[in-house]
Amino acid sequence: MAFSSAIVLLVVFFIVASKPTVDGITVSPVSLSLVGSSVNSSTHFWFPQSVASYENGRVIVTSIQLEDDSKSCRYPKCSGCHKLLPCKKDMHHKTYLSFDYGNNWSQAVLPQNFGVAFGGVMLNSMEYMKIGAAERTLSNGSIQFRAPGTKLFLSNGSQFSLANASHDIVFDGFPSSFSSNITQLTRWCGVFQKRDRNMIEIVQTEMPANSSLGRSLVLSSSNDNFTFTYNGFIASHNSQQFKNYSNGPCESAVIEVFVKGMSDSVLLAVFRVDSFEDYYMSISKDDGSTWDTPTQLPNNMGSVRPKMEIFYVEEQPVIILSGGRPGLMLWISVPTADKGVISWHWMSFNTALAHNSLIKQQEMDINLMYSSAWANRTIFQNFSLHESTAYTRLIPQPTLGSNNSMRFVLLYDRLAQGWEGPPGVTLSDDHVFSMHFDVTLH
Repeated sequence: MAFSSAIVLLVVFFIVASKPTVDGITVSPVSLSLVGSSVNSSTHFWFPQSVASYENGRVIVTSIQLEDDSKSCRYPKCSGCHKLLPCKKDMHHKTYLSFDYGNNWSQAVLPQNFGVAFGGVMLNSMEYMKIGAAERTLSNGSIQFRAPGTKLFLSNGSQFSLANASHDIVFDGFPSSFSSNITQLTRWCGVFQKRDRNMIEIVQTEMPANSSLGRSLVLSSSNDNFTFTYNGFIASHNSQQFKNYSNGPCESAVIEVFVKGMSDSVLLAVFRVDSFEDYYMSISKDDGSTWDTPTQLPNNMGSVRPKMEIFYVEEQPVIILSGGRPGLMLWISVPTADKGVISWHWMSFNTALAHNSLIKQQEMDINLMYSSAWANRTIFQNFSLHESTAYTRLIPQPTLGSNNSMRFVLLYDRLAQGWEGPPGVTLSDDHVFSMHFDVTLH
């Protein structure tokens, strides 16, 4: 059976909410498709990054990072080691298109300099993929960062085309104290478009090597998608809370949540602090100017690059959070409020086990399944045994679903030999998949 086939399953996984006012959540895996795989035994094929445009031919675009892995250079063989060394070899991207919500994929023929778009600013109505180095200039007594960028255009109508248009992204209004402490605004930002159409973004800041400030998270907002203004500060690497984590607050996700019983919406931010350390979260009740002290999410809730989406059943929000390491997981929240205090009611769903079930159901190569150790999340520091980066992309399909459900596309990778690169013992290539699943609130 071809990898791109999509077969609807009758397998349904039930997750029961802990609050009696919520009947329950059903997560139903629907189908699995292969996006692509590595082309030779020395190239990683991992870290899927995507944008979606439902107004333009129902297109999903994904960029997959390829890296020439010499093993003696980029990721040397050592127990539990994946150090990034200065002799980093070739790294580039391949881009794939889907015109049917991620069921079938084809490799895209792109403009020659399109790779710059993924290395600079990838702009779409919902997500920036990466912000490269930004120049620092004084602006009315404050600090302004200007990031040269490239915009991705999806054409109207049935035809699909890509065009590059240079457009600087401006980050303005930073306190003057930031001047000597920030060298650039960097990648894995959390971005969300609010109901008022403004954009909310969390940015990881890179600090000078000799600075004790480490990294921090900064919130910005935008009116035109090209100008962001500093609103507030969430967390810093050098704080007492995070100083012992090697990454500090970095990869992040942010959403706006309207919780029934609350007079106004809140912003929810979830972010990474280190591999194998649970995500942290913080909320803001004033549109990002101030944030609560971050709190650790419940035990075993991911460690890297969280991605979040939200939908509503009547007035009840349903939050979907994807991530992992170890393993691949979804977490679903049905938040409720009592006298202004929000309870999040997080519930878990094992994506890796769902992947294995779909491989069997669609009669795909069983070597593409995850091992029980990885799926059951018992593999930790030895990166040569990691069967996925756990970097995912979560995309809602607003045109599919019912009054009480939403369909999602999840992009993720399956590695042949962890960080050491293909080939593996039973799998010769890395692979990237798209999984369709429905989330239903009863």
